[in-house]
Amino acid sequence: VGTGATTAGVQRFEVGDLAGSSDGRSVQIDGNLTRGDATRVDFLVGGADLLLNGQVEAGTGNVMRTIIKDGATATVTGSFGRGVMEVRNGTLNVNTDTQQFDSLIILGDTSGQAGNAFVNIGSNNTLILNTGMNYEDRANNSDASVATVSGGSIQVTGANRTFVVHDNPDVDPTSAELTITSNLVNDGTDRDLSMRAANNEATGGTLLLSGNNSSGGFLVQGGTLILGSDTALDSDFLNISARNNAQTAQGTTGTVDINGTNNTITALTLGAGNTAAVTGTNGFVASLTDSLGTGSLTLNNITYNDGSAGKENAAATITDVNLRIGANRVWTINGNVTDTTTPRLIISGGTLDDDDGTRDITVIGDGTLSLGLTSADN
Repeated sequence: VGTGATTAGVQRFEVGDLAGSSDGRSVQIDGNLTRGDATRVDFLVGGADLLLNGQVEAGTGNVMRTIIKDGATATVTGSFGRGVMEVRNGTLNVNTDTQQFDSLIILGDTSGQAGNAFVNIGSNNTLILNTGMNYEDRANNSDASVATVSGGSIQVTGANRTFVVHDNPDVDPTSAELTITSNLVNDGTDRDLSMRAANNEATGGTLLLSGNNSSGGFLVQGGTLILGSDTALDSDFLNISARNNAQTAQGTTGTVDINGTNNTITALTLGAGNTAAVTGTNGFVASLTDSLGTGSLTLNNITYNDGSAGKENAAATITDVNLRIGANRVWTINGNVTDTTTPRLIISGGTLDDDDGTRDITVIGDGTLSLGLTSADN
């Protein structure tokens, strides 16, 4: 264990020699750690494993930052500081009742060693997410490292939260850069989740959710969301649309693959209504698919939005998805302001099941719907 200053007012608390690899040594800390007069403390774990039974003083990302690197494992039964947590290449074991982070959770590394990032939450323990979660990759380094969060629960707290998932070109396109198998819950108020690509990145990475999600609605603003369980989505809305921001790249794609699961939502929205700030002429592509073709999506209404004039979204697609409705529904197609004849929502493959063959679907709006489904009434 060592300490050392990096810049004025910033102190480092180092576990291991940080030489680039973990050599099997371990350090146990039972006492409490405070930052004293330091403006910020960087708590680095690398080169040795850590068992933290004590408490690290809470603080924002400007005050307290924890970095796990070089394949090390940090197990916490007390608490880390609540600032930034970076698991660059190594493992964080959350074996305490609750561990909260308030600034950012970063998984993966942009510059260091290749290696996967893991967060393991004990079965009866909770990671309180009072911030966002990012997956990072080492660009142009032939590094297929990925990140996994598993076990226990993630409590989404304080506000809606975002997963930013970078596209790692070295990861198989059918695999996920970030996998979350933990259950997602809220703090007693619906907390919507969103995922998007990195700023100015059109493709985005892939997020796999396979736990039980009861946090709130889900918004895909870029990248691919794969559903790995029948409860990966809360029974709230699913929205696949561009982020109305100048850092949303031209032609950004947002995809949801239900992946053979049977999820239920209230409403499906494809395309944002306001895209005035999106780069260039926008062209956001929203798609819903089932790569296995064996699952279903039970839903109420569908809405397609074309975006702002001169910044229109591309046509949206629903492919090979078995759609189920249990009552009369309204599908709204808000068409391209300069072209009201070309289909704006194209539904093909899959089936449409209205439970008993007596349900009506009313299509409204000035856009055109292309429908190629097989009836599967029960």
